[in-house]
Amino acid sequence: MFKKLSIKNKIISIILMITSLVIVLGMALLTINNIITLKNEISTQMQVNAKLYSESVAPGILYNMTEKTADILKQLEYIPNITHAQIYDTSATKIVSYARPGHPSTHIKSKSFDSHVTHFEGDILHIFEPITYMGEKLGFLYIRANTELSKKILDSIYIVLMLIILLFIITYLLASRLQKIISDPIIELTNITNEITEKGDYSIRLKNLYYDEIGLLFNEFNQMLEVIQNREKERDFAEESLRDSEMRYRRLTENAKDAIYRISIPDGFYEYMSPAIVEMSGYTPNDFYKEPLFMKKIMHPSFHAWFENIWSDIVHGNVLPAYEYQITHKNGDVRWFYQKSVIVKDANGAPIALEAIATDITDRKRIEEEVKQLNAELEDRVRRRTAELQSANNELKDFAYVVSHDLKAPLRGISQLSQWFLQDYKDELDKDGQELAELLIKRVDRLNKLINGILEYSRVGRIVNKEERIELKELLEDIIDILNPPKHFSFSLPEYLPVIIADRIRIEQVFQNLVSNSIKYCDKQNAQVEILFEDLDEVYQFAVKDNGVGIDKKYHEKIFGIFQTLEQKEDNDNTGIGLSIVKKIIELYGGSVWIESSIDEYTIFYFTLSKSKVAYE
Repeated sequence: MFKKLSIKNKIISIILMITSLVIVLGMALLTINNIITLKNEISTQMQVNAKLYSESVAPGILYNMTEKTADILKQLEYIPNITHAQIYDTSATKIVSYARPGHPSTHIKSKSFDSHVTHFEGDILHIFEPITYMGEKLGFLYIRANTELSKKILDSIYIVLMLIILLFIITYLLASRLQKIISDPIIELTNITNEITEKGDYSIRLKNLYYDEIGLLFNEFNQMLEVIQNREKERDFAEESLRDSEMRYRRLTENAKDAIYRISIPDGFYEYMSPAIVEMSGYTPNDFYKEPLFMKKIMHPSFHAWFENIWSDIVHGNVLPAYEYQITHKNGDVRWFYQKSVIVKDANGAPIALEAIATDITDRKRIEEEVKQLNAELEDRVRRRTAELQSANNELKDFAYVVSHDLKAPLRGISQLSQWFLQDYKDELDKDGQELAELLIKRVDRLNKLINGILEYSRVGRIVNKEERIELKELLEDIIDILNPPKHFSFSLPEYLPVIIADRIRIEQVFQNLVSNSIKYCDKQNAQVEILFEDLDEVYQFAVKDNGVGIDKKYHEKIFGIFQTLEQKEDNDNTGIGLSIVKKIIELYGGSVWIESSIDEYTIFYFTLSKSKVAYE
């Protein structure tokens, strides 16, 4: 029944039950307290009277003045509640007694009391008070009083019951009034909820005038409405977008040149086929809708067995992401199709449909066949051309070697004859003649160096020496020692240089050419040459830095060309081949070389070596 009550009645019922329980318990405790207090008050009052009378009758008992003692007891009639009084001596013998008129006399059994005794028997209060005089015990006074305690208790209980009823009525009236503080907002919330349900309008909001849990509930409800309203807007937008998307998708599928279709699994019924299939196969979408697995019917006979296998895989939920096959057009032509497929599965992972896009690649296949034929012809041409180039390259190398070798003999002869001529006829030649003879010797020597340079350059990459383990730090120390630089040069090497596997002669050529260039073109008294190293991700990077004359930026690319030098060829013996050899060797090891320089400040030659070609493990 309580569950069926309205919130209003539930609140009133709860308040009444709790309040009633509290009032009843409170009043019960109050009644008990009143009874105890009342008994204590009556008992105390009677004890005081008993004490007074025990002191009053003490002289009469001491001097055996029985009449006087009886007169004193008779005065108890002025105390309404006392009905009997008796005086006993120490041997419990009654001396005198008093009984209120209309009350029969009573007698207690003989006994001795040493102290005050008070006890109730219903409404009757019994008091025993010792009688003493000057510290001497003379007897005891017994008083019996009718306290009408039951009547007083009933009167008290009646008053309490009336008070409980009054408080219950007041509680009910207050509860009926105050429950609105809780029920009215809830009723308002219910009404708003019904209004929102009926109208479907989530813009309605509760007016919150509360700062307690009700206010928090209203705020949360308004926030919930805000969220729902936003989601409604998002849903409407999503539905609109979905409709637009569906329209765009339909326009795309209807106008696409590729055939887009969906086929159910495992029965093979076509659920959708785009109009492009008409141009591609000659058959209409209705032809496909009428017959399951209609594609098999128009497929080229050479692909029938293939189709059986692939459809079996599709039924079991497996399909290649893309494949090619041939069909027979309605007009008898054979067409190539390229198809991308995806399997649609239900919530349990079972395949329910195949969605695919088929593209007519007949023209592409024809072009591929033509390209394949052209590639075959091109490969044949490349092979013939490569053979011709290889033959020409070999002939060129042989020519360079033969020419260089054949030129060396007459050059040596010219050089020797020039030296003999200068030695034998030095005194007979004037100054100009001697200079011409010396110039002849220098040019023959330069030509000899150029021939050696050509031979050395042609050997790079052609002659392969044994690769070995190279301690680069030791190699550089040996190179510096061999070059024997002037004493004003200072050299700096990194604390760590790697150990590599390479052709020692080639690596030595690289470092020796670069270090010798630094020595040759550094004219400062505090000449410094520094070797730098950095271990990068895929390469080792090295650098040779000097504080020499520097190289203008416009020559940074030129200097790596063969026979390129920045000095007048008549004034130096530099062939211009050294940096060309360096570049060629470094490129053989998968690296690159470049330069940074500033005139009269510094020059840095950087180069890298690929770890895949030189790394040592």
